[in-house]
Amino acid sequence: MAMSEKSAYVMGHEERERRRLALQATILNPFTEHLLRRAGISAGMRVLDIGCGVGDVSLLASRIVGRSGRVTSLDFDGRALETLKERASAEVLGNIDCVEGNVHDWDSTSRFDAVIGRHILIHSKDPLAILTRSAGLLQPRGLAVFHEYDFSLVHRAWPIGAFA
Repeated sequence: MAMSEKSAYVMGHEERERRRLALQATILNPFTEHLLRRAGISAGMRVLDIGCGVGDVSLLASRIVGRSGRVTSLDFDGRALETLKERASAEVLGNIDCVEGNVHDWDSTSRFDAVIGRHILIHSKDPLAILTRSAGLLQPRGLAVFHEYDFSLVHRAWPIGAFA
C-alpha cells in the first residue's frame, strides 16, 4: 500500500487515530476558534463542517453560532460521528446534526452560511475539488474557512545545525 493510500485509510478511521486527533485538538482548538471568529462565523449562522471526524471543530462552531444557529457535521466515518453525538450530548449542544457521507457525493436542499474544516485539504488527493464542492454548498457571499498547515516555507533550525 502506498504511503498516501495508507494515510488516507488511517486518517481518523481507527480508534488510536481518533484519540490522537482529539489530543491534537487540545492544542489546535484555540487557534481554530480564533480563525473562525475572525473569518466571520457568528451567532445564528448555518455551518457545514466537512470531514468533521470526532467533532472538535463542530463543537467549536456550535458554541459560536449558539442556539439560534445550526452545525451540520459531515464525515464518512460513522463511528467518529457517534463519538461526536456523545460529546455534543455531554455538553448539552443540541444544534449539531451529524450526517454520514462524503463531501463529493453529498448534497443538501438548502445552502449554508459557511463551510468549514480543519486539516481536510492537506489530506485530500484533490483539494481544489473540495473547495469547488464547498462553494456550491454556500449561500451567495457565504464563507469557506479552512484551517490548514502551510509547508511552503521551511524555517531553519536555530542555532544552525542544532538538529543535524
